[in-house]
Amino acid sequence: MRELGAHPGPGGTEFVVRARDATAVALCLFEDEVERRVPLSRDGEFFHGFAPGAAIGQRYGYRAFGPWSPNQ
Repeated sequence: MRELGAHPGPGGTEFVVRARDATAVALCLFEDEVERRVPLSRDGEFFHGFAPGAAIGQRYGYRAFGPWSPNQ
């Protein structure tokens, strides 16, 4: 299993999130009023990806895609 969270390293940061029911997940990077989206790759119920240039202090969030089913 991958370790969840943001893991800074040389040249950028690796991001890992668990999103079992999502059909896709995008990493959203924010700089001032600009948002850059990076599609994450699926590995079982985890999504992961590398964001070049993202360092400690980077503002980010995730956008999950899939069916809306709040009762689940």
